[in-house]
Amino acid sequence: MDFITALCRFAIYTLIFALLLDVENVQKTPLLWGYLAVIAVTRLAEVFSPASHTLRNYRKDEDHSRWTSWVIGISFFINLIAPMLEYRYKFEPNLPPTQWWNWLGLLLFAAGSALRIWAMQQDGAASVPHVKVDNKLKLVTNGPYALVRHPSYLGLLITYLGVAVLFGSVIGAAALLAVVLPTIILRLAKEEQLLSAKLGEAWQKYQKQTACRLLPNVW
Repeated sequence: MDFITALCRFAIYTLIFALLLDVENVQKTPLLWGYLAVIAVTRLAEVFSPASHTLRNYRKDEDHSRWTSWVIGISFFINLIAPMLEYRYKFEPNLPPTQWWNWLGLLLFAAGSALRIWAMQQDGAASVPHVKVDNKLKLVTNGPYALVRHPSYLGLLITYLGVAVLFGSVIGAAALLAVVLPTIILRLAKEEQLLSAKLGEAWQKYQKQTACRLLPNVW
């Protein structure tokens, strides 16, 4: 992807989010400016990331847990888009004053997005949107992978939690707890089973080195 094309896609992506929230709402709400800023920075990092090819390289015949890939894909709309629309239309014509917990949600959203980007940067070309292990690629054990074995999923959960808190979204909170969290737990169990079978001793060594799957010092 050339530089101009990448910038155009980045601009269009950010504009769509602004339109979903209503440009007038964004103009008079600093919270939404902050939200769009995180969206813009995250998208720009994704566009120029070594992993920017991931969705284009998805092959369903290689996916060892196809249904979880679909659920996580759909969660983009349920946990990111739906809370924005819920926030916009629930309070029409005027949005309520911003509370401290809205800013906390923005902070969580930014932290989760940063963690996901960090993990993608560490993965490089190995970052794929489905459950697959390529024997030719090296196991990544540094950066966020020294903290937990699945930092990208942790980043996604924190991101969606942040969105739910930021927008006070019942839809986002319910979908996160009832759908996304169980799906990710099942997905990473399948991934670890595959990694153990494919990488053997290297994976076992990494498990001892980084004991926690998703939450540091917890699980």
